[in-house]
Amino acid sequence: MVKAQDKRIEQTLKYSILDGVFFALKTGLADSFFSVFAIFLRATELELGMLGSLPLAASSAFQLLSHKLLHLFGSRKRVILVGGFMQVAVLLLLILLFLFGKLSVLLMILFVVLYLVFERVTVPAWNSLMGDLVPEATRGAYFGKRTKLAGIASFFGLMLGGTILGLFGRTYERKALAFVVIFTLATFFRWLSLLYIRRMYEPEFKPKPKPCFTLTQFLRRAKHTNFGNFVMYIMAMNFAVYIAAPFFSPYLLKQIGFGYVEFTILTGVSVMAKYLSMPIWGHASDKYGTRRVLALSGFLMPLVPLLYTFSPNLFYLMMVEVYGGFVWGGFELATFNYIFDSTSSEKRATCVMYHNFLNGVGILLGSLVGSLLVPRMGYHLVFAVSCGVRFLATSVFIPRIKERRRVEHIPYNKLFMEILTIGITRGIMYRVVALRKLLKKRGR
Repeated sequence: MVKAQDKRIEQTLKYSILDGVFFALKTGLADSFFSVFAIFLRATELELGMLGSLPLAASSAFQLLSHKLLHLFGSRKRVILVGGFMQVAVLLLLILLFLFGKLSVLLMILFVVLYLVFERVTVPAWNSLMGDLVPEATRGAYFGKRTKLAGIASFFGLMLGGTILGLFGRTYERKALAFVVIFTLATFFRWLSLLYIRRMYEPEFKPKPKPCFTLTQFLRRAKHTNFGNFVMYIMAMNFAVYIAAPFFSPYLLKQIGFGYVEFTILTGVSVMAKYLSMPIWGHASDKYGTRRVLALSGFLMPLVPLLYTFSPNLFYLMMVEVYGGFVWGGFELATFNYIFDSTSSEKRATCVMYHNFLNGVGILLGSLVGSLLVPRMGYHLVFAVSCGVRFLATSVFIPRIKERRRVEHIPYNKLFMEILTIGITRGIMYRVVALRKLLKKRGR
């Protein structure tokens, strides 16, 4: 009986990887081009700030209802599927309204809000389900692998979207057709991801009608608990990040004057750097602890927006994107894994719900601050402000966060060098293997 269940879990984890790949293709095609689409619809700076903040803030707020959805549907998988099918419906409706010329910028923002609400409201259920399926000892390696494959898929989706825009996008009508094709493909890939979720096995789960504790109780105890300090840190970091984040796209497309091809290249470089680095960060997380990786990447991250201010050269900005993708790979993986490390199975859905809600508050406030500052200070000074607040958030909160597992100790400088060494070694090995295969083919 145990072996049969183990096989079902093993197969389910494979299905989850395939779900992640198709979901990432959708993300690369749809999410990556929402801001570009808004600029095409002639969005103002304020509207771009709204697009960068309202969907994330609203979707985080709606996660407070996730425990009610679990109780209503009685199954985590069912919640995930219903949210996914509703997201598909929103994408289809957005495409239809655009085709009939009824889509304004504000209506487009509303659809993106609904699109993300239906996606994010399922996150606590998904985290709870995957927390029960993935063994703790291999969590970093598994999610590192899953995220790497998803990242490659996201990169492919991004490149495909950029290619479609490059091929179609010369007149207004052809650009409009390009966006229709992009969002239609995204809808198709989201549908495929749902087919694999349907095949997944869900361990026995009894949802509670109420959260384990209220948001007020959580906030009251936050500064006295490890997970509470972690949540406050991520909230503060998201506030800092979103002072600048909604404005990178208009900075590249409107101020520097890059076209869709250059924009796609820069975004793609960042995506590939992030996801290719995640297995390396995952190995370090399993060996040296999630908190160590969180701290290192948290102190490296503030440089990212500041580096944007030094040069508009495409090659230079590609190097900045490589650095940014590498750092974000570590930070996102550590954030994701730390939630599993510091929450029990029965409390995880509630903890994720409050974590994501407070993240949304930080994102909304950061975007509002950025929207107020950009017209008065310009892009470069806003990027510098974001850098300073990121560094302050890490300096204040990281000392309050503790490692939850028994792991090997390593100084930060040695950890950084080890991660770089592994990355360079893997890159060299990949080239050697590729060269051998090429020589063998020529030898034939």
